[in-house]
Amino acid sequence: MVTFNDFSDADSFYDLEKTISQFEIGTDVLKIFNKQAPEKRHLSVKRWSRQIVWNKLGMIQKKTYEGIIDLRDVKEIRSGKNSSNFELLSKLQIVKTEELEEARCFVICYTREFNMKTLSICAKSEKERDDWVKGLRSLTHDTINASYPVRMERWLWKEFYRMTSEKENVNVKDIRAFLPQVNCQIPKTRLQEIFSEVNNRSVGELSFDEFASLCNLLTYDEKIFDSFFSKYSSEENTITLSNFKAFLAQQGDSEAFKDSDLLIANFMRDFTRDPRQNNFDQDYEKGFFCDKEFINYLFSHHNELFDPQHKTVNQDMTQPLSSYWIASSHNTYLTGDQLKSPSSCEAYARCLMQGCRCVELDCWDGPDGTPLIYHGLLGMTLTSKISFLEVVKTIKEYAFVTSSFPVILSIENHCSLPQQLKMVEIYEEVFGSMLLKSPIELDDVRMLPSPQDLQGKIIIKNKKLPENSGTCTSPSVSPKNDENLRKMTGVLYMRDKASADWVSYFVVFNDTKMFYMKFQCKGSEPDEEEEDDGEVNYVYQQIPDDVVEYELHYSEVWFHGHMEGGKFKAKELLEEYGPKLGYGTFLVRNSGNLIGDYTISFWYKSKVENIRIKSRVVTSQTGKRKKDFQLKNGGPFFDSLCSLVDYYKTNPYEAPNFKVYFDKPVPHFRTHVGKNWFHPNIGQAEAVELLRKIPISGAFLVRSSDNDPDLFTISFRTETEIKHCRIKQDGRLFMIGRAQFVSLVALISHYEKNPLYKQVHLRLPVTEEAIRHYEKNPQAEIAISCSPEDPSNYIDCTALMESMRISVKTLQSYNARRKDELSFPKDAIIKNVKKVDTDWWRGDYGKKYQCLFMASYTEEIDYDEGIRHEEENSAVGITKGLQKKDAFFDMTGATVELLKVRQSTIHGSSESEQQTVEGGVIPRWIVLVKLASETEKIELGVESRENALNWANAIRNASGCETEPPFDEQENNDTIQFSEVENKYSIVKGLSDIIVYCQATHFNQERILSKGRNPCEMSSFCEPEKLMTQQEYQFFLWYHQVMLSRIYPAGKRIDSSNYNPVPFWNVGSQLVALNYQTPDRSMQLNEAKFLQNGKCGYVLKPSYLREYSSDYKPSSVCSLTDETAVSFVVMIISARHLIYRPNGLTTSLGVVSPFVEIEIIGCDEDMKSSNKHTTKTITDNGFNPFWDESFQFHVSRPSLAFLRFVVYDSDSFSDSRFIAQATYPLSCIRRGFRSVPLNNDFNDLLEMSSLLIFLDYNKPEQEKHKLLNTGYSKLLQKEKTIRFCELQTQKSEAEIGEIEPAVKEARTEFHGTEFSQLHFLNRSWLYFVTVLSKKISGLNNYTYDGSCSSVIHFHSHRSN
Repeated sequence: MVTFNDFSDADSFYDLEKTISQFEIGTDVLKIFNKQAPEKRHLSVKRWSRQIVWNKLGMIQKKTYEGIIDLRDVKEIRSGKNSSNFELLSKLQIVKTEELEEARCFVICYTREFNMKTLSICAKSEKERDDWVKGLRSLTHDTINASYPVRMERWLWKEFYRMTSEKENVNVKDIRAFLPQVNCQIPKTRLQEIFSEVNNRSVGELSFDEFASLCNLLTYDEKIFDSFFSKYSSEENTITLSNFKAFLAQQGDSEAFKDSDLLIANFMRDFTRDPRQNNFDQDYEKGFFCDKEFINYLFSHHNELFDPQHKTVNQDMTQPLSSYWIASSHNTYLTGDQLKSPSSCEAYARCLMQGCRCVELDCWDGPDGTPLIYHGLLGMTLTSKISFLEVVKTIKEYAFVTSSFPVILSIENHCSLPQQLKMVEIYEEVFGSMLLKSPIELDDVRMLPSPQDLQGKIIIKNKKLPENSGTCTSPSVSPKNDENLRKMTGVLYMRDKASADWVSYFVVFNDTKMFYMKFQCKGSEPDEEEEDDGEVNYVYQQIPDDVVEYELHYSEVWFHGHMEGGKFKAKELLEEYGPKLGYGTFLVRNSGNLIGDYTISFWYKSKVENIRIKSRVVTSQTGKRKKDFQLKNGGPFFDSLCSLVDYYKTNPYEAPNFKVYFDKPVPHFRTHVGKNWFHPNIGQAEAVELLRKIPISGAFLVRSSDNDPDLFTISFRTETEIKHCRIKQDGRLFMIGRAQFVSLVALISHYEKNPLYKQVHLRLPVTEEAIRHYEKNPQAEIAISCSPEDPSNYIDCTALMESMRISVKTLQSYNARRKDELSFPKDAIIKNVKKVDTDWWRGDYGKKYQCLFMASYTEEIDYDEGIRHEEENSAVGITKGLQKKDAFFDMTGATVELLKVRQSTIHGSSESEQQTVEGGVIPRWIVLVKLASETEKIELGVESRENALNWANAIRNASGCETEPPFDEQENNDTIQFSEVENKYSIVKGLSDIIVYCQATHFNQERILSKGRNPCEMSSFCEPEKLMTQQEYQFFLWYHQVMLSRIYPAGKRIDSSNYNPVPFWNVGSQLVALNYQTPDRSMQLNEAKFLQNGKCGYVLKPSYLREYSSDYKPSSVCSLTDETAVSFVVMIISARHLIYRPNGLTTSLGVVSPFVEIEIIGCDEDMKSSNKHTTKTITDNGFNPFWDESFQFHVSRPSLAFLRFVVYDSDSFSDSRFIAQATYPLSCIRRGFRSVPLNNDFNDLLEMSSLLIFLDYNKPEQEKHKLLNTGYSKLLQKEKTIRFCELQTQKSEAEIGEIEPAVKEARTEFHGTEFSQLHFLNRSWLYFVTVLSKKISGLNNYTYDGSCSSVIHFHSHRSN
């Protein structure tokens, strides 16, 4: 298989240009589908955005596509028919697959999150196929390795294409819609200024180059350069070659360029697109960066925090296997949860390409004598099944693509002996010489071989027969035991009492209790791969013109919409504001007479004028209908009201009698002023204090922001806490989240009727009257309304206060007969009950509040019981219900019968088919159980006889009926005879013989202590293994020096969540297996763990874990001779493009308000609260937020520590929303000003998203003295100059003031030459810091000089 790394700089620019030119034209191909015959499509590549696109024939000229794949997502280009699409096509018998010649077919493999997807193509000829395969590999390699400016340009092209699917340029309307999608929010006036600045053609539309200029202007934040880097610039904010070389030296990056001016200059030339640097080879010293280009470099991957020397294998690979952490996967075949997610061969490919070196295979008997792989317990099918043979072939193909070091196959073996022989046959046939079948010759047989010794080898991990087969005993292997039948999990069927259909249940059988819950069981056939065509996530969609949200005028302050009172209200407003604001005061409103038209009303010479804005519908060149607007007959037409108003702000409207500019909009009437819930002059602390006085869920107030006139806040109470929610005013609109309202009054009215947060409605406004009544007499009735003028809105506060803790449960259903009554089913919970009289009560249920219901239909329950009932009936509660008393059967004393469903019952169907009758499944076997406590019998349906036998025996064992013989096992018709040992241990000798180094054994601590450590044996442990991490950690530190262990997730993690791997790594466990398909913190730590050795899947443990040391304790601090604690500072400066579109969405979830969490993860001592910090929140800016905040960290064990950055979107209500993360081993980071490229939760790189930080280590005292003694240091030269200036000023001031002691001291230091340089420098440094402390209080600019301590001192002073 060819990978993209096979291409190098030898691929000339000419060849690449020729390829992209051919692919831009494209060719007609056959696209292979899962469920239908192949169809013709036109396949091409978009040059500027580097995307593969395809469309139906006849639609080639259109800019919308049936499907799009970003080349940066492509993982592999395969030749031939190597995809599930071709395999499924052969089963459909729609087309003769032999017509699709292997030599003409190819497959594009790409990823979206964890799952590997494929686009399967058949070209017209073998040559055309070869051109596509070679060309796409070359283009993908070039795309992945492009420079930062080129990546930025391609990203801008993609965004530009999203807006221009049916046109060539973009207008202000498009930009206004685009900016929130990239988390950029700026004032309209500022946007208009920038738009005009870049619109060189002055036509109201931007070409791509103008759009790129606009984005670059918005992205660049001059504060970064002015605050930190202006010292490096020459005139006009340029960074010359010598400036850049000095910066690289200070960063410690000079070695990367071998201190060569030519290499540095060539890099600057290649990095920038400035035409002044085109002819660079002859006179490279003239090369330079402008300030924007320099900041781009700082944010780029060329300057990333991760040290590039760790991108290749850099550790000693000759140590024993036990000396390494090994990347390991759990249930590798799954693509989702542990119950019903599809199994896939592609999951193995993805894991192996990520560097995983230990994959798991759950092997079960297949129907044709060949094993299958799926997730099932005792044969019960829970997930789809895939072929064991196909999995082994996939492993062979991908095992050594990313890493050449050995791959371990962890086998969970449920196969019968004959099918185990088939497994061995497949291993040997497919793997060939790759399969390790005998030990490696070693000098020390007491240790395992090294990864270097085992390069290119496949190691099988499985149980092994006892060494002395004649004795039929083995202390290291556990024979089959009926106790295993007491813990079972699977899917059974029970009859629905109403329909008599069979319904599937997920069952957990533990000891004597059988827990169950309803479960939608999937079939056993493999799930078909999702079709790749027509995926709206990746199809560019234009902005519809007829959607209100995109009508820009809708939110403008000058647009008043449908005004109540029409022109008379407009006249009233203009007569109020016109004299104050002057001529040109105006507003735009909907026309009162002509639907679809508008009117502009304005003030001119003490008079109100009204002019109609005409509209028309026209058809564009693309055939799309759109609206145009015109104010003056014969005047220009505009594509939006905004464009029209913007035009007449700077160009006068002329009539025979006057000439006027429309530049002074009439503000909207603030209808919320005077409302009893509006408190304009209080802050958050006062709001909280007021709400504490009325502890009623739904009590609320609205207040203004102290700092921003366009911000308001709702403060309200829930039953247990006080919450706050921001309201943003944008023009005339008020926005809460993404909901928009024309006024605050409309917003409050909406959330009186609809829940604002969970089930909380705005009910009771906080007023002085409410507080006074409550404080005076909490039981007194007070009626206070949100809208005093509307009596129907009055709320009886006594009902709220008295009943907020009373709930009832309904005994039967009831349908309301009047509007003020509640309708409810049986077993519903009615909350906040008020007992009006003996027959009728009031309460809340559903979306009706304080309505009447009959008390006799209910029973009063404890309030907490009501909450529990609601939780148990939620989705989460149903899952938890497995452990409730009403969701299990107690099998103690039960009797069991095993029955086969009669053939007539299933209408003569064949044994191989599963019938469905009225939605219910008919099983093949029934386990009939009569419980000791019940008179009726329970029918448990099972799919196969083998499973039925297992369940029947398990229930019989649990029932205590040990005197009855077990149900007969299935008759063995095998012609192969197996030995007594093989039958006893259920392991065939052929499989046992190829188990060399990873012999799975039951853990026995006493045996290991008495007989010693056997390096060939290994044990597996379930995650909550306190024995390893807490109780016996000293033993396991000793154990792991020689022997391997594997940790796996607990069975309760049916959602495929992961445990924390760090404690197990810290005691030396090598194979800490995780669910690779789950994007959580644990997997992100796992990815970071194996970054440090070139992603080869093996990381050398520190010496104190390889060689036993009694000093090392994972949970406490100890002095280690071979490791030094470190202290360092991290300054979070800024970020760019914090855009995360989950599942490939083309729209974001609103403008984010980001903050950054920085933490150390490692040993217990290093994970204290002082090593976790959070920045402030930057409101409504994910495009280029600026923080400038510093944090100090101290790490006692750097070799075990991770530095983790997580960016969140602040949420006023619930937990903050994850945006991006980056996690690094602390040993792999670089000091200085660095970029932190950000990843999504699957650890895939987010396009263009990054943080800019500064990181530096605190220097030990001896290094500080060494620095002070270095007279050539630029830092000290700078300090020396400043000190001389200060001394001169000090001497002059002392002489003028005739302060004799000061004069003497200053003269001595200023003129003296016999004191040592070190003495001078120490004094000058202290004086310099003192002067700074006194004279630059509040200064916001900091110039990096290479010293971490100066950063800390500076920030601590500034914060004080």
